[in-house]
Amino acid sequence: MNGTRAALEVMIPRDRGVIIQAGSALAWRSIPLQSAYCGAKAAIRGFTDAVRTELMHEKSHIQLTMVQLPGMNTAQFGWARNKMDQAMQPVPPVYQPEVAAEAIYSVIQRPVNELWVGKSTIQSILGQVFFPRLLDRLMVKKSVGGTVYRSAKVVRPTGRPVHAGARQSSGPRPL
Repeated sequence: MNGTRAALEVMIPRDRGVIIQAGSALAWRSIPLQSAYCGAKAAIRGFTDAVRTELMHEKSHIQLTMVQLPGMNTAQFGWARNKMDQAMQPVPPVYQPEVAAEAIYSVIQRPVNELWVGKSTIQSILGQVFFPRLLDRLMVKKSVGGTVYRSAKVVRPTGRPVHAGARQSSGPRPL
């Protein structure tokens, strides 16, 4: 949100520009074990839709695009805090970062409100729109096994708070 606000400060006087939000299929279809991530992505989706319509009301030429991405091969699960017994992984199939880069480049050239990247993203979003209860049942059966590495070694949390990626040596214990 702060990045969008900073970009708008520059773009509004010029009445032009493109803001691209990197979203996730999980903004539409939340899954077990990733509630905070899914909630954050859903919030960004709502924020983007609201700001886009505010700009439309002002007859602005600034474009806001949400690129909904599938599971990506990034370091996200390597640095994200994990209190589980196993390491987490993106929901398969996992795409290479170049797929996201190509999609983002395409909406710079030709902005759209929302771009769904990858077959799994399209299936997740349309499944949530048309068959939400069926997806709930599928999540109960498959999601935990699909997002957890069974054989990975996991570093246990120390209980010390984490600030900007570095553990602090003292202070209150996190919940």
